[in-house]
Amino acid sequence: MNHIDAIIATIKASKTPKEAKDRLIEKFAFSDVQAQAILEMRLQRLTNLEQRKIVEEYEDTIKLINRLKALPPAND
Repeated sequence: MNHIDAIIATIKASKTPKEAKDRLIEKFAFSDVQAQAILEMRLQRLTNLEQRKIVEEYEDTIKLINRLKALPPAND
C-alpha cells in the first residue's frame, strides 16, 4: 500500500523536524534511520516519477498523431 500522501501530510503537520521524525516512527513504524532518510528526501524525487510518466504519455500521443496524419484520407 502506498502511504506517500499520509507521510507528506504527517511531515507538513509537524512543527519541527524532530517532531516529524517522531511521528513517522510512531505512525508508520519506521526505524530512526528510515525516518531520517525520509525527512532528508527532496520532494522533487517523489514528483520525478510522475513527470517521467507524463512525458512518456506525451511522446506516445505525438507518435500516434503522426501515424494518424500519415494515413490516407477516408473515402466518404
